Amino acid sequence: YKVPDVDKYKALFTKALSIKYENEVGSTYRITSVVYEILSELTRDVGFTANLKDNRILESAEYMRQNFWDPELSIENLAMQASVSPAYYRREFNRVYGTSPKDYLDTLRIQYAKSLLETGYFSQKEISWRCGYTDVGYFRTVFKRKMEKSIREYLADSTRYTY
Repeated sequence: YKVPDVDKYKALFTKALSIKYENEVGSTYRITSVVYEILSELTRDVGFTANLKDNRILESAEYMRQNFWDPELSIENLAMQASVSPAYYRREFNRVYGTSPKDYLDTLRIQYAKSLLETGYFSQKEISWRCGYTDVGYFRTVFKRKMEKSIREYLADSTRYTY
């Protein structure tokens, strides 16, 4: 067992807090990214992974978090980067994260889409493009499946709580 570097985690938490206080467009996603970075560092420091292939899956998930907006991002490409077959990649990703890589990617994209929607600055088409979806209709379908409400319903609910 290796003792984690406390200063590294302090710096990461400070980074998350400074993003919160900036309160800019997409800050929620940026904070989430820092939290994932903290979890990734903890995983490396404490050594939760069992083998090299697990590390490849973790690295692949980190790549996904940093590049979710890329419409060319595919499970096949991620599997190839991890040097495993797509079927093995899906199975191991599900084992490590408890969800499919596709569902994980959609969750990242929809979380970012929510932060963009709440600003009121972007059209649904532009948001879908910024989140890695090339088809706004498909974006709306995924949003409704993940949020269990349409974009219109989501925005109507979220405006009730603004001051």
